Amino acid sequence: MACRARLLFVLISGLFLSLITVSIINVALPSIKTALDASPSQMQWALSGYSLAIGVVLVAAGARATFWGAAAFLQRGADFHDRVDGGSLGCRTPLCLTSHAPSVGFGAGFTRRRRGA
Repeated sequence: MACRARLLFVLISGLFLSLITVSIINVALPSIKTALDASPSQMQWALSGYSLAIGVVLVAAGARATFWGAAAFLQRGADFHDRVDGGSLGCRTPLCLTSHAPSVGFGAGFTRRRRGA
């Protein structure tokens, strides 16, 4: 019974971290909208691209980390995330942000800690 409870806690913790990431972006959207003078639809595209990318990659990355080694996989993901996230900091237009958001989500999906990492 204790093993199942621990497993449930780990699974829910991963889901919580993914949802909190999207919630943080939702809180920042009004500031981003003002700074970039973006329309609501442009902001929706950026948020949807990020959410979709992180959701899809989390599943695939967990499976790949099992084969390639979790520590090395985590390091590659963190390096990729830092590069694309740094690139998105220079965005001055909504189009730039919308095109960078899925890449940042892709990198963020790889940086989530998995069992054995």
